[in-house]
Amino acid sequence: MFYKFLFLSLIMSFFIACGSSAPVTEINPLVLKETEALVIKTPTPDSIQKKDSVVKPDSLIIPIDTSTLSVDSIIEEKKLVVNPYRDIPALVQEVLKYADTLLSKGKSDSAAAYLEQFIVLKPLWDEWQKEAQNIYLRTKKTQAMRAEEFKSLTLQIINMNSVGASYDLIKTFTDSLVSLNPGDSLISWVEKQNKIAFQKNLSKARQEKEIILAEANKSNQFKTAQEQITQLKARYYYFEDSLQLESTIAQLVEMENSISKQDELFWESNDPNKSLEQAEKWIAEKKYSKARTLLQKLKSSILRQKAIEQMEVLAEAFCNEERKKTSVLFQSAQKTSNDTQKKKKLTQAIEGLNRCLDQYPEYSQKEKVINNRDFLENELSR
Repeated sequence: MFYKFLFLSLIMSFFIACGSSAPVTEINPLVLKETEALVIKTPTPDSIQKKDSVVKPDSLIIPIDTSTLSVDSIIEEKKLVVNPYRDIPALVQEVLKYADTLLSKGKSDSAAAYLEQFIVLKPLWDEWQKEAQNIYLRTKKTQAMRAEEFKSLTLQIINMNSVGASYDLIKTFTDSLVSLNPGDSLISWVEKQNKIAFQKNLSKARQEKEIILAEANKSNQFKTAQEQITQLKARYYYFEDSLQLESTIAQLVEMENSISKQDELFWESNDPNKSLEQAEKWIAEKKYSKARTLLQKLKSSILRQKAIEQMEVLAEAFCNEERKKTSVLFQSAQKTSNDTQKKKKLTQAIEGLNRCLDQYPEYSQKEKVINNRDFLENELSR
């Protein structure tokens, strides 16, 4: 293809050079009749031989032999990939614009000669189209053959993902597929399969982690939970950042240390169920301090989870009581004209909210309590 283009260029250069002394007829390709259209013949070996005496060897551009270059090296050298859909029309527009500029400046001969170089590409364009079609057909055939070759491996990956196989196993298979240099579409498919496997395994690992922590809260077996989390970490090492298992182990150690030996011995001679009933009774009787002390002790028993749940009930009851007192104190402060009494009542109201936050930092209405306290502090500072 390249040589045909080269020979045509040489022939045109020769004719233009020979005819430079004669007037050049202006050609408008848009109004050419069919009988007036330029007829370009592909040069034959004989005609090329006859013109060899005219063309100087020094003027020839020796084409680069790409037959010995690998595909990777060609792609590497081609830093900027041509976009046919964008770049070719843009180039054609530049050609036409330049010819129109020549014509507008009265250089019709130059414009005609320039356009002739463009018009003679018609046969070459047809051949380029045929060659492009041939390459396209070969590409589709290659894709079909490669798809058949990788069919077995892709089916295995799909099946493993459907049954929830481990991420590292699926990654081994997808890496094997990539190492075989499949097409771009398969590479994209592999990436999607890896993401599916990653998300499935991450979700599974999170569920296992939650089950371990929930069981530890129920049974107080924090040492066992630490061992289970360590095993989980070994199995799901690729999720370390997402699961934060190291911090989970540290949390379990802290929870284990919070249970004293004295508390453990206490439950060897006391019934946790009766103690839980007593704590519930004290909450109902508004004996919050006693209930809190007993529930804290119950956290070291086999009823740890129920103790935590009752602690939430206690927090609601205690903080709601303090908020009611705060409301009464604030209204009373608003009614008094004595600044000293007003500040005293506001201070007492703030102290009640602080007791709620200090004793029950996980209180569900914590944000509201903080907002109320901030409001009262602003009132006090006036």
